[in-house]
Amino acid sequence: MKGKRVAQYCWSALAVLWAVLSLMACEMTVSDKPSVLVIAVDSLGANQLTCQSAGADYNVTSGFEEMCQDSVRFSHAFTPSTLAQPALISLLTGKYPLSHGVWHNGSQFLSAATKTVQEEAVREGYHTALFSGGPPIWKKSGVAQGFEVFDDLFVPEVGAIYQPAEKTMAHLLWWLDHRVGYRPFFSIVFLPDLQFVNSATRTDSGELRSKTFASQLAEVDESLGDLVSALKKRNRWDNTYVVLAGLNGYLEQRRKDDTVAVNLSGQNTQVALLFKPARKRRDAGIHWKVDTNVSLADVGATLYDIVGAVPSETQQTEKFKVISLLPALQKPQQIWPVDRPILIESSWSAWRFDSEPRLALRMGHYLYIHDNETKLYNTLIDPYEIHPMKPSDPMWSKVNGESQQLFTDLGFSPWANLDSKTLVKDKFARSIFGPRANQQEAKHDWLAHLKQWPDDAEMAHWLAWVALESEDWEYLEDVGKIYNQSLWKYVGRFHQKLKRPRLNDKCDQLFNSKELPTSHRPSEGCDDQLFVALLKWVFAEGKPAELAAQEDFLRQYGQQAISREIQMANNFNGNIWDVRVLDNEWPSRTDFYLTLPNAKKQRVIAERRFGEF
Repeated sequence: MKGKRVAQYCWSALAVLWAVLSLMACEMTVSDKPSVLVIAVDSLGANQLTCQSAGADYNVTSGFEEMCQDSVRFSHAFTPSTLAQPALISLLTGKYPLSHGVWHNGSQFLSAATKTVQEEAVREGYHTALFSGGPPIWKKSGVAQGFEVFDDLFVPEVGAIYQPAEKTMAHLLWWLDHRVGYRPFFSIVFLPDLQFVNSATRTDSGELRSKTFASQLAEVDESLGDLVSALKKRNRWDNTYVVLAGLNGYLEQRRKDDTVAVNLSGQNTQVALLFKPARKRRDAGIHWKVDTNVSLADVGATLYDIVGAVPSETQQTEKFKVISLLPALQKPQQIWPVDRPILIESSWSAWRFDSEPRLALRMGHYLYIHDNETKLYNTLIDPYEIHPMKPSDPMWSKVNGESQQLFTDLGFSPWANLDSKTLVKDKFARSIFGPRANQQEAKHDWLAHLKQWPDDAEMAHWLAWVALESEDWEYLEDVGKIYNQSLWKYVGRFHQKLKRPRLNDKCDQLFNSKELPTSHRPSEGCDDQLFVALLKWVFAEGKPAELAAQEDFLRQYGQQAISREIQMANNFNGNIWDVRVLDNEWPSRTDFYLTLPNAKKQRVIAERRFGEF
């Protein structure tokens, strides 16, 4: 009987061992399938990644240089949209926005009927995940469909309103180590770092970088280098297709009649695109270049090809045919026509002002922009697209006629330029929400613009913020006079030790109070909760009450500071994010009260907690 039990135990153990070995064999078979990693970077233009000087600024491992050594570089890659949301969806569907239906960064949703490459990857046995370093905006766009892990939950803090590339990539590595193992994966990493030029970062050695675009680029480069090293240590680098793609370009100099959101020039739409193919460990790296035009939509078609799927049927015209780039990864060749039309668009003005989208075509070395005043450039002789071709040019009639007819057939009218006020405010936002050195240079010119548009609440509040930050109380008084804001005039004259105007608003009247009124219910007094919280702290009696009031105020003020910082960054970047507008609440009543002598203690503590902002 005992021997029988021993025999049964042995057979059971052998069965378990056989099952484990079978699973290991299956896993080894599956792990032979190449993985796919796409690193999508906002504002990474072709000019930022030339594969000639990567890593020169810092003595660190350059991720850009690693990619350049092992990748095919597509030197003439173009985004289908100047806005990140439609561009990323094109990459994940292999379709232009014209076909997938998401045109801008607002409340547009990818139809569940539109199949994405990550959904196909799941069917083919891949583990899928998206990791984002930006605010949680992607899930609402419908991009989440098909991702088993969708990590876009980032809680911003004052001074940290995005997640640096290093941390986002760390999330990817944790997922690979603890959830994927040796199985194939399909993952997207979204990096918004280059849009946050006012954020300071540090090198791996702890050196503080300056607040510039170049410093943010160095941070992404270094973080990518660390990721490449980590993938090599995990034996993941060789057998993984790695794509480094800019979702849009970087506009170093603005044009007088454009903003970054609607600019369709090459500087703003020609993106970095490096594509590292999977290979066996002993294979030599490849680093050739393809100079013909491609779109990020083509990258999407290539990803379908890699995971072994076929893109779903589209409604797009054959004139905007999307092709797989896979043959170009296997040997230096291009199998598509040189003059294949590449569609580029911006629906920012349609989103913000309910106007026509702005559209452009790339056909070989020609750029056609579908405006009321036609713009046609020959980039062979005019690479910076400064001098439009003239109707007398022999090619003008042919290219212009074909392009106009194409857009007419699709039902698109020519685009009208932005109005002067929009252009002025964009320039204004760049000057006051960018590097601090530029903030004071033209503030009196902006005051003249406010006189031109005295009812523009947003512009008035921007100028009041400039006055508050610079403690220019005479300027604050002037802004208050133009915008007819009595509290601003009051604070400006208070600090100039001049006679102050009468305050009629119930909340504003508390600036004259020497004690906290007994009632603060909205129906009976001031309904500004943050301001009331500050007054409770200022007039608190006893240490316990003071500490409780302090923490209550700082919690609320911190939330306002985060919202304000996000809004400022959005203004600086051209109002391209779908974030909640603060209804012109900044500078707030609370910000002004904190400048008064009786709130000096509270101001010092708030600045110690959050810094000066």
